[in-house]
Amino acid sequence: MKLKYLCTACLTALLFFTGCAASGADVVADSVQKVDLNINALEKLSTSSGSGNFNIYLAKDDIPYVEMKNKIRGLHLGPTPSLIVEETGNSTDIRISGSGWLTIGSVQTEINLYLPENTVKDLKVGIGSGYFYCDELNLENLEFHLASGYANMDMVSADSMLLHVDSGNLGLYNAEADEMEIKISSGGINVETFGDPTALKASISSGYLSFDGGISQGELKCSSGTLDVASSILPETLDCMVSSGDVYLALPQKEAEDTGFTVSYKVSSGDFYNGFPHLDNDKKDKQVTGKGEKEYNFKIASGSVTLTQHEDD
Repeated sequence: MKLKYLCTACLTALLFFTGCAASGADVVADSVQKVDLNINALEKLSTSSGSGNFNIYLAKDDIPYVEMKNKIRGLHLGPTPSLIVEETGNSTDIRISGSGWLTIGSVQTEINLYLPENTVKDLKVGIGSGYFYCDELNLENLEFHLASGYANMDMVSADSMLLHVDSGNLGLYNAEADEMEIKISSGGINVETFGDPTALKASISSGYLSFDGGISQGELKCSSGTLDVASSILPETLDCMVSSGDVYLALPQKEAEDTGFTVSYKVSSGDFYNGFPHLDNDKKDKQVTGKGEKEYNFKIASGSVTLTQHEDD
């Protein structure tokens, strides 16, 4: 009986608070937390956010700082989200702590990080959900993990990039990278690069990847979903493995006619289509386009691979 009365009391209290929030008698709380950063501790920067918005901007006055804005609407029991900043040597870690035990309504957080130009060399970002934005970053290494939500990065350059998307969507535009590794469990990534070509290593389990830019060498794996790659130059080397899904590869026609490439392919099931003029080698699993100087390898267990002319040519 006591358990029954306790459950009834809890349900009554919950309905009461819900009614208050819905009727306009909300508990409203806004707060801003600002932390000045040590510029000498920003060589290695790691950030993480469970939800909400996370933005990185250039600091106009070259003074680095981070601020977090909280907006609480309705009933919120427990600690409010707080900004945690830990600085050790040349490293800084920024994260959020505390989200309460019960919320009837909404808790919105926004983190704005202001960095002087060319300050951070290694940047590691983990986003649970929400929205991430940054632009005009010149790094040595970038590691980005998106669990869900959306991310948009513009004019970001790095010697090495690792992009990992579990779900959600990531856009990387006007980017430069010597090396880029992409892992997609679900969701999608759109990449547009310029400048020197990129050594691309991509693995997609589901979802899609769209890449447009120069590729110096490629290692592509597709378990499911769609992999759409357009290279403005002929890669020096290219290896592609498809167990399911579809791979579309666009290459420049003029370079294909001059330098050319030799395709070696093995198909267990599915399709391989080469839209370039080519000669079949004595072996049925080889095709030669132009002089055939570049060596490309394709293995298809299921699904399809399509080679076509680059749209810009």
